[in-house]
Amino acid sequence: MNNQLPLYILVNLISFGYGFALTWFFDYKKSMDGELENTDEELEDIKLESEDILSPVTGKAFELSNAKDDVFSSLSLGDGIAFTPEEGKIYAPVTGEITVAYPTRHAIGIKSDNGLEVLIEVLIHIGIDTVELNGKYFESNIKQGMHVKAGEELVSFDIDKIKEAGYDPTVMMIVINTPEYKAILPKKYGEVKHGDLAITTQV
Repeated sequence: MNNQLPLYILVNLISFGYGFALTWFFDYKKSMDGELENTDEELEDIKLESEDILSPVTGKAFELSNAKDDVFSSLSLGDGIAFTPEEGKIYAPVTGEITVAYPTRHAIGIKSDNGLEVLIEVLIHIGIDTVELNGKYFESNIKQGMHVKAGEELVSFDIDKIKEAGYDPTVMMIVINTPEYKAILPKKYGEVKHGDLAITTQV
């Protein structure tokens, strides 16, 4: 064993020296730097994934901050968009699960298959909630836990009767988990039809 030790050391020194010489000669470091630069370029080319949220109503879209409700216009519950409805029907803005279905039918919570939560609510003027109508002038067959497809009709409501009762029928759509997204981007204001692109989210 003692006779083989010098030979063992010599072989290891030769291997180390040979590897070092090859690395120096072929400029391995520059080669790796080039590969890393290419990787960085590829990462820069990766675009943020986004999810499209459709308009839940036919009517006129406007900025949520201009809605006549301090809680929602302040964006304290999340960013989104508001609508003046011209048709008394609410359609699913995304494909997903119904997470909230109030007995009063004035609000719906949807969690999309991609994890997005969207709240659609018909709101009233000056903070007097349509919850006080106790479901009057609203029709809905949806239930909590139900799976719905984007564009599927969810709720119908009588715009004229709601106005006559002294309530503002403005529809608001809010992304409840706004902080989880890099940006909530309303795509169109003015005349919209249900199913039009309303919001794009970026992560």
